[in-house]
Amino acid sequence: MRFSSLQSLPTRLWLSLTTLLRFFYFRPPYAFLAVIMSILFYELLFWALNLGLLQYLATNQFLTISDKLGIVIGSYTDVFRFPVVPLAALLFSVSILQGVSIAAIVYIIRRNRRLDRSLFKELGSSGAAGILAAIGLGCAACGTSLVTPILTFLFASSSIAVADTVGIYSALFAVLLSLTAIYLVGLKLTPHL
Repeated sequence: MRFSSLQSLPTRLWLSLTTLLRFFYFRPPYAFLAVIMSILFYELLFWALNLGLLQYLATNQFLTISDKLGIVIGSYTDVFRFPVVPLAALLFSVSILQGVSIAAIVYIIRRNRRLDRSLFKELGSSGAAGILAAIGLGCAACGTSLVTPILTFLFASSSIAVADTVGIYSALFAVLLSLTAIYLVGLKLTPHL
């Protein structure tokens, strides 16, 4: 099923969305995989950018295991607290989309038992979205943003304000890239359902 015109884009979007919804509705283990991958994706990015805090948690003998576990879980659940931090909400969105994309790709791989070249496009989109999310994540004021050191070198005095702006735009671009990956994976999944 090939669509070549821009006029058919709404039809293809609807087809991709309904395919993904049916896929996860009729295959709950893959929905569970999507949730697990989403949480892992978020936690991996969060802790990769907060290595100092992770080291503190691992080496602090005064915190109990439940305190440490509470902090780890809190890194994910704090996304749902008010006031909503835009960067954290965007990262959460990217992690959800990446979880959905990875679960669908796993199904396609298992179903086909062979990799074809078009599958690498979806994997590439997912990887690029993860990199952009990592660039956008972090607290520029406390120095955990990956963008801050680069911008400090270039724009010394205004680097923190610029880092926040670059982080938001990077995360927005990661969301768009993730949505594109979801769209392509949904279309790729259509013949299998």
